[in-house]
Amino acid sequence: MRILTTWSHAEYDSEEALARAVRDQRDPDEAAVGLATVSRLLAIELAAASGRSERAVIGDLEAMIRSLQGPRPR
Repeated sequence: MRILTTWSHAEYDSEEALARAVRDQRDPDEAAVGLATVSRLLAIELAAASGRSERAVIGDLEAMIRSLQGPRPR
């Protein structure tokens, strides 16, 4: 939650705020587990709110992330 809180309260470039929040963590493994846990809880909440399964929500998120991380057009 520390990473998410720091990132969401940033008053400057959000990508830099996220990078700084991740770098500032003492235990990267704990941070990864924490971020995964928060992500899963949000997927569960979104699934319940939208009447879809958690797997469907995660599948849609994965597809969106892949499209965002794909090659950028010139």
